[in-house]
Amino acid sequence: MRICVGNWKMNGTKEMVQNISHKMNEREGDLANIEVVICVPYTLLYEARKSFSSAFAIGAQTMCAYAEKGAYTGGISMEQIKDAQVQSVIIGHSERVKYFHETEEEVKNQVEMAVKNSLSVILCVGEHTKNGSLEENSLIIKNRLNIVKNLGVPSARIYIAYEPVWAIGTGDMPSAERIQRIVQMIHDEMGDKIQGILYGGSVTKETVQPLLSISHLAGFLVGNASLTTEFAEICEIVSQAS
Repeated sequence: MRICVGNWKMNGTKEMVQNISHKMNEREGDLANIEVVICVPYTLLYEARKSFSSAFAIGAQTMCAYAEKGAYTGGISMEQIKDAQVQSVIIGHSERVKYFHETEEEVKNQVEMAVKNSLSVILCVGEHTKNGSLEENSLIIKNRLNIVKNLGVPSARIYIAYEPVWAIGTGDMPSAERIQRIVQMIHDEMGDKIQGILYGGSVTKETVQPLLSISHLAGFLVGNASLTTEFAEICEIVSQAS
């Protein structure tokens, strides 16, 4: 089953949750062929779970890397995430690395903790520059994939989200051929050890259609477009192709 994940990042209010959930809930029947996950800020997790149909999963955007609960001021614990009925979590997003200096060890800890607690993981991978060779980009991605390969827990609940850093929120994105080559590389590396492979980076209702024919691509990680009712349109396009 294909999947569409909306990443609201540091955006949203209760009113926005209510507006978008209303539109999504109206289209629930049209989206029965796909899995939909809405990853909202922590302050909106409870409101999102209350407002969106139970057919849609609610996700978090990161979590504490050090312990499931305890003396970590400002951190969000696994216990709190589970209490909010969260089913998925985005881990290792490039913005977490850039602005919050998350390390590979912290990313690994988060993945292990999430999987052990039966959460689905969307693990982000991707190159920083547009002009790197396929070989250079593949090496960067493989280094992050090693986290999954070396896990001490099963990895079947993990999605790998290929999200080129230079394509995030820019309106620019790789060609479908280039995405296909990276997705194929990830598939060759991971096979059926993971749940599936996603693409993220300037996904809109206009750009999503040509990507639906990419082999081994299970779905999409949507940023800016998930902040409006356009997300419902993207989900419907993906559902109709499934």
